[in-house]
Amino acid sequence: MSSRVISASEFRLTDGDRTRASLALEKGAPVLALLDEAGHPRLRAALDAAGLPSVSLFAGGEARQPAAVLEVDDKGAHVLLRGAGKQETYVFQKADGVAGLVLTGADGARRGEIKLGPKGDIDVSLCDAAGKPSFAVTVSSDGVVQRSDAPTR
Repeated sequence: MSSRVISASEFRLTDGDRTRASLALEKGAPVLALLDEAGHPRLRAALDAAGLPSVSLFAGGEARQPAAVLEVDDKGAHVLLRGAGKQETYVFQKADGVAGLVLTGADGARRGEIKLGPKGDIDVSLCDAAGKPSFAVTVSSDGVVQRSDAPTR
């Protein structure tokens, strides 16, 4: 069986005059994009200049922002989920051992956060509708609970 090598700076999968997928270099890094019938990206897999990967999934309709992003960088791994308005859910695992979840409301204000430290401590913070801290609790790895309420108005 013989093998052939095909080299190019870009490959396109077309449906008539519409590009539906491409594999190309952007700023010297490879990018794979899958496009809908209107030519808008729906999936994008890329490496950055340092060779670190990311995958973005885009919502339908007029939304142009990614609806979900999975990426790895020098700080760790991250998953970002976008909802209506500025609502986001962010899950992370940092290289230093800290893992967590951050929740924001439709207006983009932070509403809650939970973090697990590398030694097993858990921090939970809740915020009011404006994003101001209103309650926090820390549970150490040995079960000691510390609670902090925001000052009363």
